[in-house]
Amino acid sequence: MTVVANRSNVVGCLSTAADRAREMLAANAYVHWYERYDCGGAALMDAVECCTDLADSYRYMHRHVQVE
Repeated sequence: MTVVANRSNVVGCLSTAADRAREMLAANAYVHWYERYDCGGAALMDAVECCTDLADSYRYMHRHVQVE
């Protein structure tokens, strides 16, 4: 997932997408479609965690950077 945004409201979208993807991975939903292209569940979970980290970074910056 690539995010090009300079807005703090993107955090909600990222968090929602990561949560839904995490739930789908836990249920093994659609994983077989990715495995046929050599992208297993571990790689997908890494991508979800990257998305979560990105949302956390946006939250951190929003709290700690003063807009002038």
